[in-house]
Amino acid sequence: MLAVAAAAGVASVVVLAQGAGAAFDPASNALGASAASAGASGAPADALGAAWTLALVVLLCLVTGVFEEGVFRVLALDALSAACGDSPRGKVRAAFASAALFGLLHVSIGDVSSVSDAASGAQAFLKPVQAGLFGLFMAALYDRTRSLWPLVGIHAAFNLLSVGPALLAGDVRQTYVTGSLPDLALLAATTVLLIPVAVAAVASIVGAAEGRGVTGGRG
Repeated sequence: MLAVAAAAGVASVVVLAQGAGAAFDPASNALGASAASAGASGAPADALGAAWTLALVVLLCLVTGVFEEGVFRVLALDALSAACGDSPRGKVRAAFASAALFGLLHVSIGDVSSVSDAASGAQAFLKPVQAGLFGLFMAALYDRTRSLWPLVGIHAAFNLLSVGPALLAGDVRQTYVTGSLPDLALLAATTVLLIPVAVAAVASIVGAAEGRGVTGGRG
């Protein structure tokens, strides 16, 4: 079931990390400015420089994946699992709590201040919901694998596919709250798509706990 959820989740790759450029902080801005400056210079493309820029973008995506997955899945989820207990209910509570924290990561004062109409308000609301649903899927994957690196690989791939081209082009989006109806429609569609993925993830967590013979205990 988790494999089916993963397949469905892949369909949301591009939009899942929409607005992640803002989460990359000054590093992404520096990369974008550097790429834009190189493009505007009119000088012949420097293959070595282009390769170096690409390597930096890949490294940035990997570092972001290590940080976010290490904090929200490994550290937070392990701590929450210890607090909530090893029962299926406890495992689900821990997964929801870590997913909620991950969703809150995608809310910033800048995004809220960008709200100017119904469309931008809906974007500001949906993005953390979308991130939280994705967090449930990643929590289930971590529960199954107990390894950081598959999570880092998936997270880095999301960021690379969605934000990497913009960084290389020097176009760094500072917020996902654009007020654009097409952007909102895509965000809403992928959020809806992630609902069955999250449901399957919860079922996977419950099934794994029951498979380990944990039916009682705290939670």
